[in-house]
Amino acid sequence: MNELVGGLGYAVKNWWMSLLLGLLYIAVALCLLFAPVSSYVALSVIFSISILVSGILEVFRLLLLSG
Repeated sequence: MNELVGGLGYAVKNWWMSLLLGLLYIAVALCLLFAPVSSYVALSVIFSISILVSGILEVFRLLLLSG
């Protein structure tokens, strides 16, 4: 029960972080709404890079485990 109260206290103490994140999400949503093609390109680049990095790390992990 103490952990729950402590977590709520932290959330209430840092309310401004939730406000900033909310404003950031609204700004990003508006950008995505008015520029769908460029946002699609940006998302595809981000996903491509993350998949590439994930694949490279998997290869290194397999090489380290096998040798």
